Amino acid sequence: MGLTTPPPPYDVAEIFPELPFPPGTDLCQVLRVREYPIEELPDELYEKIEKSALIGADLYEDQLSVAPGTKVGGWIPWVQAPETVTCRHGHEMEHLLTIASWEHDPGAAPRWAPLEERHLLSSDFDPEQLGPSGLMIGDAGDAHLFVCLECPDRPVGSAAQWS
Repeated sequence: MGLTTPPPPYDVAEIFPELPFPPGTDLCQVLRVREYPIEELPDELYEKIEKSALIGADLYEDQLSVAPGTKVGGWIPWVQAPETVTCRHGHEMEHLLTIASWEHDPGAAPRWAPLEERHLLSSDFDPEQLGPSGLMIGDAGDAHLFVCLECPDRPVGSAAQWS
């Protein structure tokens, strides 16, 4: 199995029968998502989005830009201002992993919630469903891990943000 083929889902109830997961619950779902961060768009396209009555910059950022949630690689959905993480030699480190308190926020839920979970987004929506892992980083924030690709020992660094 190469890197281009996601691994098959694991049945949590089969692996950990003592845990209260219903049969067929996946331990991990691998989804490939293409991201288009607003700050990377050409100026002309950004201006067009910003002026659009249909989309607008805020809606674009929430629902079409950077995927929220726990993920390997990709763009970072910074909660505060973006940070640059450097190794002890001053090299800028590359984003490796984001561990998130929530898989998506309420405003972005209609776009980023898995199709199988969209029915949960009713008027009596329980915000606890945003963080099925039970993790809470600060006040619903994210922790980001980085790796230096220039140093031979591949040191790691981190940054965490919350509101």
